[in-house]
Amino acid sequence: MPTSGTDLAEAWAAGAGALGTVGAFVVGGVLLIRQISRDDRTDAAAVARARRHQAAQVAAWAADVDNHDPRLNDDLATYRGRPPGKMRAAIVRNASTLPVYDGTLTFVDNATGLELKTAGFEVLGPGDELAFSARSAVDPKEHPTLAAAVRFRDAEGIRWERDHRGVLTESP
Repeated sequence: MPTSGTDLAEAWAAGAGALGTVGAFVVGGVLLIRQISRDDRTDAAAVARARRHQAAQVAAWAADVDNHDPRLNDDLATYRGRPPGKMRAAIVRNASTLPVYDGTLTFVDNATGLELKTAGFEVLGPGDELAFSARSAVDPKEHPTLAAAVRFRDAEGIRWERDHRGVLTESP
């Protein structure tokens, strides 16, 4: 037990130093846990971005194309011999450096979200585009605001869907 004022002051100083050291360890531990948590969230976001990288480069849209357009993938013989003209088509483009597989391209009424006509494709190579005509299956007077949606499997085997508004989601 301290007997003099000097001994008492030294004991208090030692106690305060020990308490400060414990406090510093606690603050350091809290900051370390926060940083690890932040790193985990950053790593998870990076993994999600990498997982979506190829799928994000596949898009679909509806457009008017020439009825002799070489991208048309359905019944080209139907249009041979006809005079040039325009038709509504759903187009899919794979801008990635890897192929996509087992796809479907769907005409959608943009106003109602109703799926009108679907066409399939087995493989869409890197940089390739395909177009499918609306033809008789979709009456432009009944559905004047056509859009396109696409479903496919990427090179990693993950199924994806890009809806008629362009929103990309992973499919089960």
